[in-house]
This record gives sequence, C-alpha cells and structure tokens, in this order.
Amino acid sequence: DSSLRRTYPTGPLTPYDPIASLTNEMSAADQHVPSKSVGRPQHLAPLDGIRGIGVVYVLMYHHGTVLFGRRLGEGLTVSTFFTLSGYLITRLLVNEFDRTGRISLGTFYNRRFKRLMPAALIALLLIAQVWWLSPSPKGGVSFWSWFSALTYWQNWFLIFGGNSYNDLFTNASPLQHMWSLSIEEQVYIVFPLIVFGILRSERLRARATTILATLTAVCFATGWFWTERGGASRAYYALETRSAEFLIGAAFAVWWMRSSRTPGVIRAMRTVPGRAIGYGLVGFEVLIWYCIHLDHAVILPDWGLFPFWAIVNGVVVCLLAGFAEAKSGADTFLSWRPFTFIGSISYGMYLIHWPVFLVINEERVGLSSWPLFAARSAVTVAITLAIYYLIEDPVRRGNMWKGRTFTTASVMLAVTGMGFAAINPGDRINDLVDTEALAAQERMLRDLPQLPPDAPTRSGVDSALPARVLFVGDSQSWTVGGGMDRFWGERNGVDAIPSAGVGCGIATPTRIRYLGEEFPAGRSGCKEWRDALPAIVDKFRPQLVVIVGGFGDLADRQIPGVKNWTHIGQPDYDTWLTGEMDTFVDEMTAAGAHVLWLSHPYNSPPRQAGSEPFPEEDPLRMDLYNEMIESLATADERVEFGDLAAFLRARPGGEMDTTLRPDGAHIDLAVAPDLVDWLAEEIRRATAAA
Repeated sequence: DSSLRRTYPTGPLTPYDPIASLTNEMSAADQHVPSKSVGRPQHLAPLDGIRGIGVVYVLMYHHGTVLFGRRLGEGLTVSTFFTLSGYLITRLLVNEFDRTGRISLGTFYNRRFKRLMPAALIALLLIAQVWWLSPSPKGGVSFWSWFSALTYWQNWFLIFGGNSYNDLFTNASPLQHMWSLSIEEQVYIVFPLIVFGILRSERLRARATTILATLTAVCFATGWFWTERGGASRAYYALETRSAEFLIGAAFAVWWMRSSRTPGVIRAMRTVPGRAIGYGLVGFEVLIWYCIHLDHAVILPDWGLFPFWAIVNGVVVCLLAGFAEAKSGADTFLSWRPFTFIGSISYGMYLIHWPVFLVINEERVGLSSWPLFAARSAVTVAITLAIYYLIEDPVRRGNMWKGRTFTTASVMLAVTGMGFAAINPGDRINDLVDTEALAAQERMLRDLPQLPPDAPTRSGVDSALPARVLFVGDSQSWTVGGGMDRFWGERNGVDAIPSAGVGCGIATPTRIRYLGEEFPAGRSGCKEWRDALPAIVDKFRPQLVVIVGGFGDLADRQIPGVKNWTHIGQPDYDTWLTGEMDTFVDEMTAAGAHVLWLSHPYNSPPRQAGSEPFPEEDPLRMDLYNEMIESLATADERVEFGDLAAFLRARPGGEMDTTLRPDGAHIDLAVAPDLVDWLAEEIRRATAAA
C-alpha cells in the first residue's frame, strides 16, 4: 500500500469547511451565495486567471519587452507560481486527510506524474531533435543537461555547473528555464510527507500554520547563508531556499481551512470595501512584478531584499486565493475565459516558449520588438495547443495511454529523447564555457609534444610560412584559430593551435563585470589560462603568435590601485591596460616568436531582445582598444597590426553579417573562404616581417 493511513476509533475526521460553516450562519436572504462542497475542494477559476496573466508576463519578460521606458522586472512571477502551487497542493492534501484520515501518496504521485510528464517528454524530445538537426539555434544541448531536465534536477545541474540566472540570456540554453519546474517537482515529492507528519499528530496539527511559517523563515535564512558565502546561484536555484515561497502558500492554506476566523474573513471580503481591496490586489500584484527588478548580479548578493519582496508577493497571492475561495473581489475579472484558458495551458506554454524564443530570433526572421513577440507567441501557443489537445489533456482525463500503456509510452519518449541528446553537438565551438576551455588548456599542456632542438621553423609545404602558429586571446581566438587550422593550416603544412581565455581578455585577471555578470579576480579559467600560457609558448615554440580579440579587456574592471570600477577610455585604466599589453607581448615572444595582433570588430553578443546593450558592445570602447593595438604595433618592432575589423566592414554584409557571425560575436570561418585567404596573407606578411 503506497498510502499513509491514520486510524480513528470513531472513524475519519469530519471535514471543516469555512464557507459551509459561514453559509449555515447566514440568514435565509443570503442563501443564494454559492457554497463549497463538503467533499473535495472546488476548482478555483480565478487562480487559473492569475496563472494566465503570469505566463503572459513571463513571455514578455523573456522577450525583453520594454514598457514605459524600462525593462520588465523579474523574479516575482516565478515566486507567484511557487506560492500558488504551495497553496493548492496543501489545500488538496489537508482536504484529503480531513475526509479520509489518510494521504494516499500513490494517488498523489500518479496524478502529478500524469499531469506533468506527457507535455514535458514531448517538449524535451522536440528540443533534442531541433538542436540536433539545426546547428543555428544559440546555445547547446548536452546530454547531462537534457537528462537533468528529464529527471527534474535541472536546478542542481545549474548549481554545480556554476551557472547563474543571467546565463539564460548569454549562454542561451534551451533547457535552463526548466530549473523552476525541477524545484516544483522536488517539492511535490517531499511536501506530502511533511504535511502528513504534521497532520497525524494532534499537537503538531494545532500548530501547523506556525510550523510552516517557521520553515519559511528557515528557508529564507538558508538563502542568506549561501549568498554570504558567495553562492548566489545556489541561493537562487536550490530547493532548500526556494521552498520558502511554496511554504508561504502552504501556511495560508492550513490557516484558511482550519481557522475559526475564516468565516469572518469571508464576510469582510464580500463587503463593498472588501471587493474593492480584492480588485486593488490584482493591480498591485502586476505592479510589483513590473517594478521589482531583481538584478541577480547586484541584488541577490544582498539576500535580505529578496525575502522581503517574496513575502510581500506571497501575501498578495494568498489574499487573492482567499478572495477566490470567497467568490469575491476580482473573482469575475480573473475568471474571464481568456485568462483561465491561458492559465489552463500555462504549463505547456512555459515548457515551450523559451526554446521557441531562441529559434525565432531577430536575426533569423528579420523582425524586432512587438512583431517579433507576436511571432514567437503565436508559434508557442500553436505548439502548446497541439501538445495539450493531442497528448496532455487526453492523458490527464484518462482517455489515452491507460494503465501500462502510459508507462510504455513515457519510456519510449524518454529513451528516444536521450538518444537525440546523446548525439547532439551541444559542445559547438561557439558555445564553449569557461570550464570546457580550462579543460582544453590542461589537455594542451599535457598533449603537446616535446619538440627536438632542431625542429623545423618553416612549413614543409611553403617555406614562406611558419611551421607553428599559436592563436591566443578571448573566445574569438578559439573560433578563428580552430577554423584556420582546419581550413588552411593542414593543407599548408602549418600547425595552428588555439589557446583561449574565454571571457578573460589579455590583461591580468581582476574583478570584472563581464556581459552583465560580476566575477571575482579568481574567476575560474582566467588565472589558469594566463598561468599556463608561458608554459605553452615554451613547449610549442611558435614562430608567430596571433592575438585575436580581447573582449574581456573592454569590460568594467576594478584594477590595482583604483578603488572604483573603471574601463577603457579612462586615463587610469588606459595606463594600466597599456602596461598589461606590453607584458603580454613579452610573454608571447619569449621563445622568439613574432606577434600579429588583429583589430577587433564591433560586437552584439547574445542577450535579451529589447534589453540594454552590454558596456562591452560600446563602439567607442572598441575603437579605443583598436587604436591602442595599432599604437603598440607602431612602437614595438615585434608586433604587426592586422586590421581585421576593416576587412570585415568591407565585406558584403559588413562586420555584423549574421551568416558569418550567427551569435553576433564569434566568426565562423566555414562560411568565409575569403576571410581565410586574408588571414593567410596576414600571417605570411607578419612572418616575412619577423
């Protein structure tokens, strides 16, 4: 028996129904007010309406919508969904216990599984297939990322992978949005046990609201604990911190269903002032969604602000649930059919919308702003409705995949999806992250052969070319260096290898704000890359070092001797960066190599549509950086200047050609044979000047 039971000498508890109790107290003239059944709790359509409004808001936020001159706030919509879930599942569990004296775990888990898994399996299969078939969507799908989404531990995968919420817009994984669904499923597994443990004891049952409120405080305190120790991502993604928002709803549900004061609250809610407050709460809820901008790089480290607004939001959600129970306030407005219909399919919309938004982007369809949002939303709704009517709703109603067929179909979908995820090229070169680049550095040091003293210094195919070329710099050096080795080096007898510090720049690693996220001076990958470079130069002994990029050098930094944040174009930073560039050239030429330093084209890296550009995108910063490179080349005979930016601007499509640079930053040499030829001539010129 998969249920937890409690035996009573005189049978199960008589369920307490506050609305039924209130109805019995009211005069005959008031008996027209609908009352809740003494059996299972009624479906609350207004809460579907809140979900409907909330999921539309999420779509607008992830699109990057700007209203009244500012970007939409974030964070509290997900918090709203958590609190609603906590309220509704506790409402069901308490009602079941009061009616039967038990909580059937088997029934609860089976119902949740059939409600959630069909749509999730279909969505995950589609994501794995689309990202396998097309190399163009931004971001990648690794097997373990996909598997963590399937098994509902995506939040822990992100925590232990060092991902932040802002990676949703930079690395652009089509699965990262499933962290919230993972937390919700983990709550569904654990929470029935907690509720039963409280309800089975008469002493604990009398203090249930207090116990749940205390657990809420503990969860928020855990978030503060993790953040104080540098674990802001853990505070944001972890079950033990985000459970607080569920517990707010759970505490209210227990109080509402068991308090003797509930009938009085219902009477107050049904007065004219009470109804007005109910309407006002809807407006206030949407207002705080919009106004509270939880910048996860700035506010989350001060965890104290998040619980405050989560509690305020949670109280508002609970009051709206109370008004829904009382059939008062904005009950009619929130029960409007378009709202409730969207709410009924909101789960599928949330699953589908983010990968759709990544595929239908501004570069691909040539739309922007509201037309782009309309196109994205239309495709999202179309796919959602197909899944809902063909699979999700029939399974939930028991009209499809009955009995063992459900298990068989689920396993087949999961195995098929895993197959596509396993062969997915999720680690495409443009999507490398710091840990992968660091691992490559370690492999390079380990695998580079020890060259003999008489190793050739010129190509065996063309004596005007060097035997070995090392590409260094930011992630751009990885794409360019790898492309040159593949499309030019092999056939010309040149050993070309890249050694990139992804997101690091050539300067000494310091505290940095890179693409909207703040990193400490000891950021994983950067220090290790800089420390490894002299050893790589010494072991590889290149005749030419090509420096490509330096995007990290354009970011805001805290440099030695300067307290405030500074950047290129400010005298103290320019002086510091000039010295860093000289030092970098010394390291690269230590084994006798010459340097070819390429200018950097303008960039538009992946970010939210409609959001403000990153500081690193500023054309003025890029122009100043290129001027510094050219000045260094003029003053230092070891350095040649290659004007890559000018060459790209002169090409058809210009430097922002989406075919050449599909993510707005990295260059794909596979589609640019003319660029390969130009780089080859620059390498030949720099070698001759050595």
